[in-house]
Amino acid sequence: NTPAGAENSAQGNDLSTALQAAVRLNPSVKSKIAELKSLGYKLDEAEAGRLPSFSISAQSLYNNDDNYGVARGQVPIYSFGKISGSIKVAEQGIDVGKLSLLQVQRQLIEDTAAAYNSYWGIKQRVIIAEDNVAEHNRFYQMISRRQEGGVASAADVRLALSRLLQAQAQLEQIKGAAAKARNELEALTQIAISADKPVDQALAVFPAEQDPTKTAQDTDARVKVRMAELEQTKKEANLRKAERMPTLYARYDKYINPKYDYSSDNKVGLYLEGSLDGLGIIGQKRAAAAEAQIAVAEENLEDTRNEIKRRVANLVTERGIQNNIISSYEQSTEEMEETLKSIIRQFDAGRKSWIDVLNFQRELTDMRHQLVQAKTNWLEVSLRIAAINGRLDSEAEVKEP
Repeated sequence: NTPAGAENSAQGNDLSTALQAAVRLNPSVKSKIAELKSLGYKLDEAEAGRLPSFSISAQSLYNNDDNYGVARGQVPIYSFGKISGSIKVAEQGIDVGKLSLLQVQRQLIEDTAAAYNSYWGIKQRVIIAEDNVAEHNRFYQMISRRQEGGVASAADVRLALSRLLQAQAQLEQIKGAAAKARNELEALTQIAISADKPVDQALAVFPAEQDPTKTAQDTDARVKVRMAELEQTKKEANLRKAERMPTLYARYDKYINPKYDYSSDNKVGLYLEGSLDGLGIIGQKRAAAAEAQIAVAEENLEDTRNEIKRRVANLVTERGIQNNIISSYEQSTEEMEETLKSIIRQFDAGRKSWIDVLNFQRELTDMRHQLVQAKTNWLEVSLRIAAINGRLDSEAEVKEP
């Protein structure tokens, strides 16, 4: 069951491969699939209620020749909805199980997409940190040469070396964060994913006419599970009512005795069987309890919809905030890059010191890190909204039941 491309790590390092691996190989999915299989057996059990049943009984009384056995076969003709009701409840249980599987898969899709995006973002920060180390090393080499030429002081060299060591320490720290992000991703996918390819930005774009908050209240898997559970509760309430009714059987009894021929006493006919436990009060209360559960299921559905509405609304708000931050950071980064070039020219002209160059290099690097982090945050909330609305299902090759 390894997803296509997962065997070849050179071709299996994009978001689609990660999502497909998570929804197939993660233990939580396998658990739900096993649970769904058990629900299938419950349906088989309910459908078997329509089949004939056989039983045998015998009596032996001390000092009595009237000892005999009875072999009985019977098949239900009409159960007043008990058998069909049990089947409907079992079928609805399978529907709930399928949607519960979808819920687990959707959560894995959301978490995996976020983890992949986080890993990709940190890898971009590693590149920035590596470039920063290279720049600081270049500055250090230049200042060292100037000291040899008598232009720079030993204090300048020590300062440049200090900044180089700080840049190297920052690089190691970000590499450690990248390793942790990889571990988080692979815990979800169960296979090695290096996240070499960026996330397709089209997955984070939403139609202008679509309100993700409203759409999520119907498309979210948890809402679908609640709706299916409500329907199952209604069918269980109907079954509780039907259980108070009798069942009509077609029955054949064959009497057996080793001494006498009871063939003339064999019986064939219709048999109506029913019982009222506790004068019928027990069944009545069971039916009333089942009806009350319908109201509970309805409230659970509305509560889930409200929770989804709140969560997606917060994600949409965060998405807008991060978008504004990105615009500011992009403009600031462009301005700072040009300013650094100007500072270096002024240094060459003798109007700026090495401390000015080194300080501005650090500020520019920090701004680049913040820009990448803002882009990562924006893409994460966008992917979460897309996952909730089922827009990543096709990437994971998941089909809604």
